[in-house]
Amino acid sequence: MRNYSNCWITLNRQCNLRCEWCYARDTNFRLEDDANIDTVFKIIDICVEKKIKHITLIGGEPTLYKNLDQVVKKIKENDIKCGIVTNGLKLADKDYLKKLMELGIDSFSISLKGENEKVFKQVSGYDGFYKVMQAIKNCSEENASFSVSMVLTNDNIPSFINGLDAAQKFGAKSFHLSFCYDFNMNSVVKNPLALDEIVTLPEKFQSCYDDLCKRINNRFSLFQTLPLCLWDEQFIKKMIDDKKVTSICQLLSDKGLLFDTEGNMIPCNAMYRLKLGKLGVDYNDGTTLDSFRNSEKIQRVYNKLRGVPSQECLECKKLKYCGGGCVCQWTNFNFQQIKKYIKEEI
Repeated sequence: MRNYSNCWITLNRQCNLRCEWCYARDTNFRLEDDANIDTVFKIIDICVEKKIKHITLIGGEPTLYKNLDQVVKKIKENDIKCGIVTNGLKLADKDYLKKLMELGIDSFSISLKGENEKVFKQVSGYDGFYKVMQAIKNCSEENASFSVSMVLTNDNIPSFINGLDAAQKFGAKSFHLSFCYDFNMNSVVKNPLALDEIVTLPEKFQSCYDDLCKRINNRFSLFQTLPLCLWDEQFIKKMIDDKKVTSICQLLSDKGLLFDTEGNMIPCNAMYRLKLGKLGVDYNDGTTLDSFRNSEKIQRVYNKLRGVPSQECLECKKLKYCGGGCVCQWTNFNFQQIKKYIKEEI
């Protein structure tokens, strides 16, 4: 019997933003891709059977899902913690926030798309910076459990701290940072993440680390998706010791379940096009899900996804902290291409 710590349920693909780096941009944010409520209920039933203690609702933008109240009610009836990942725009309405809290949503992860009005609109196509700040203020005033997340890119890393500082002034006390990544299933790479830009992110992050710690009082963590050998050895060791950085995701740890809007099991939110099995066809409950997940065919897929990018990684003493980096990155370049950027064996 497989044990999972969390389940992510994709409720919809529609969104009120059009972020230029969104991992799900190829879904075209279609309204007709909303999850059928019966499909969501069956997934929750599987979570109950598997004794999963936490469900995270994602999209698209899950606050736009028409049956959100029914989903949260079903989750809470089964004594499961419920979190939601949102861009925060609808939470600018305090009455709506209160409604979600009364329904039983236990935690909110608010994604901040830019450090000021101008950048927010450039990134998302919408002038929503101060709406998100109002949402953060509302969450703080209502004592909601929430955090603010931000994706770091070469474009915003010189100034992203300004956005966190602004959120802090409106009441945010917990921040989650991550590096931009892209899962590429194309045989021809049309818009690859530029290698020379990706591999320099650690150095750029290190250069602003002290200022980051000072301005937001050390209340942050970084989920980084690159091999640890691209970092300065002493700096990454300090971050690991201080518990400021993580690299092992649910895919590498094999501790999460993810479903798309049709009830397909997917290995990662960013790998939404990699549909491994379908509810009602390959599995109907926790028992048949385990059987399907343990099948030789699916095991081969997961073993490949969790494989290291190079045999050299197997000799690294820090592999357990690294896992070889996010598999999404290795769909855009390979280990030999980054070797010249490696700082030293850590």
